[in-house]
Amino acid sequence: MVKYYLQEMPDVKGEGKKKVYPKMLVNRQISTKELVERIQLKSGVYREGIVSGMLMTLADTLVDYLSLGYTVKIDGLCSLSVSLDFDDDKPTEMEGNEDKMKYRHVKVRDINFKSDKMLVKALRQKMTFER
Repeated sequence: MVKYYLQEMPDVKGEGKKKVYPKMLVNRQISTKELVERIQLKSGVYREGIVSGMLMTLADTLVDYLSLGYTVKIDGLCSLSVSLDFDDDKPTEMEGNEDKMKYRHVKVRDINFKSDKMLVKALRQKMTFER
């Protein structure tokens, strides 16, 4: 059973209304080692070293594809894509129609993770909640 609490967020407009939303209490973070052990136990076929190697290879392969501008879909898990940002302090507003913002430095800001609908459906069926 998953425990949660109600998080209050003050009104941005300053009207005194508070928005409330549920927030999950996280037990702890599972390490790669624990994840590998669990996958090995569930599969019963692959040794921990093979599972660990596959996870490292997956991470390396994701870097390869994402760095080439691809998005990656892993059925039943997620879709991944790169999020970009400017790597300078120049203004982000265009000054006119002729402003092409030439010579801007761009960097990787983050990786977008969009969960697969089947993963969300499986979680909804498996999870129960307690406040």
